Amino acid sequence: MNLKKSIKQACLNKEVTQKAIAEKLGFSPTQLQVIMKRNSASTVMLLAISDAFGIKLSEFIALGE
Repeated sequence: MNLKKSIKQACLNKEVTQKAIAEKLGFSPTQLQVIMKRNSASTVMLLAISDAFGIKLSEFIALGE
C-alpha cells in the first residue's frame, strides 16, 4: 500500500484538503506530511485516517494500490 497515494486519492474523492484531514485527526499538516513521507503507520493510525475520511479501512487501503 502506498499511504501517500491513499491519502491524496481520498482527499480528491471526498473533496477535502490534507490540512482539513490533519486537523480532524488532531495533527498539524506537517505531521500528516511526515506520515505520508514515511509511508508507514500503525493499524490504529490507519483506522483513524480512514475514519476521518468516512470510509472503511479496506477501501482506504485499496486507494493506494
